[in-house]
Amino acid sequence: MATQAEMKAQETYKRMCEDARKANYRYEVLIEYESKLPNLTPEMVFWWWNNMGPIERYRLWSPDHLGFEWEVSPEVHGHVGAIHSVTENVGAMTVYLRLRYEDPKNYPGPRKYKNAILESSLTQDDKIMGWILHEFDQKGNGLVMNNVFQLTVGTPKEIIDGIIEHSNKEMEKLPKFLPDLYAKLVKK
Repeated sequence: MATQAEMKAQETYKRMCEDARKANYRYEVLIEYESKLPNLTPEMVFWWWNNMGPIERYRLWSPDHLGFEWEVSPEVHGHVGAIHSVTENVGAMTVYLRLRYEDPKNYPGPRKYKNAILESSLTQDDKIMGWILHEFDQKGNGLVMNNVFQLTVGTPKEIIDGIIEHSNKEMEKLPKFLPDLYAKLVKK
């Protein structure tokens, strides 16, 4: 049974899908910032994005993560085309998102780094209403990662205001658990 927060997140999602359609999926908001991720390698990050579920594992990344489900698992068809849905607190709002992994060559903007994970934010009928680019390269004893969010006209201000704080918390936490998790589950 869905919680009140999850039901409200679904309502917000439906409104965002409708606003994106009304704005003809035009992008208005660009948020970009860099993170330094000590003790991580590109292999760890690529593994994480394909193995961040189930919810218990996804919550390692942030206590603001409330729900996670693979709609199309990367185990079935590979990375590109995999779709996951998430419910999480972003700033003052609980949001629901459907995210599909895309080929980074299809990103509709400039790129800075060689390695990249590209996600499109999908409407209920699989139209793209936003982009999330995580691009990164090895630097010293870790990674430098550029995080870019392209959002459509009508994205709620509370989400825009909360994205950097939410994402910064995730990026601060990732180096704290991923090396051990990767060693335990992959390097055995």
